[in-house]
Amino acid sequence: MSTVEATDKESRAVARARKKADRIRDKHANDLPRSMQPSALVKTITIVVLVFALIYFLFPIYWAIIASTKTPSQMTGSNGLWFAVGLSDLPAAIAKNYGTLIGWTRGQFWRWVLNSLIYSGVSALVGTLVAVMAGYATAKFNFKGKNLAIGVIMGCMLM
Repeated sequence: MSTVEATDKESRAVARARKKADRIRDKHANDLPRSMQPSALVKTITIVVLVFALIYFLFPIYWAIIASTKTPSQMTGSNGLWFAVGLSDLPAAIAKNYGTLIGWTRGQFWRWVLNSLIYSGVSALVGTLVAVMAGYATAKFNFKGKNLAIGVIMGCMLM
């Protein structure tokens, strides 16, 4: 068998596999009846709402990055939503501001960052462990007040 025949055979096998994958995907794409599938308007509204939510949650991070490049006088004297210096001068402005911050805190800034990471990491770990143990207990054991406990947990999650 020549290499041309082998390559042709492989390409036919790849094409067959692709067609089979397309059939499976198309079969499962319409599992819902047509009356339950979202309309184009609903999809558009969903996308618009999600874009607004994305902007709402990412804007504070964007603003913090912009604000970290400005001096206190530039915070009020320039556009609040853009850098006070040109993009070519941006690395120098960032280095100057962070150098001032570290000097002002007498070198304690990185200790504070580490302290924050330790506290948040330990809190996340303990919270996760407690949640896993509570979830296991409510799933596997029957006890008096189980439904009430699940209801309280769900109510707190909804708030």
